[in-house]
Amino acid sequence: MRLDLRENANWKGRQEVNAPQRHQQFVFFVESREHVDAAAAERLVRARKMAGYVTPGNAVSYFRWKSPDYFEHEAGARNITADDALRYASGYRVSARWILMGA
Repeated sequence: MRLDLRENANWKGRQEVNAPQRHQQFVFFVESREHVDAAAAERLVRARKMAGYVTPGNAVSYFRWKSPDYFEHEAGARNITADDALRYASGYRVSARWILMGA
């Protein structure tokens, strides 16, 4: 993960991690794409296949999940939040913890 130390909080395409408390404090920014957990995406694909859904579209249609979000989660283009993990775990009958952390 790459951290940039900036004095100005007006950088586009970056996510603020710590808000400044005083005028002269620095703000850390982290590129949001670098936070994506590729292993979680692989576990999501594995859970889908173990549950018997051959394609992501089959699972999305059956469970009525938001297709763009789900496809991006499986592709590793978007983070899987705790709420997303709970939703997928309920459908695939695995633990949300396993999807997020592999444990």
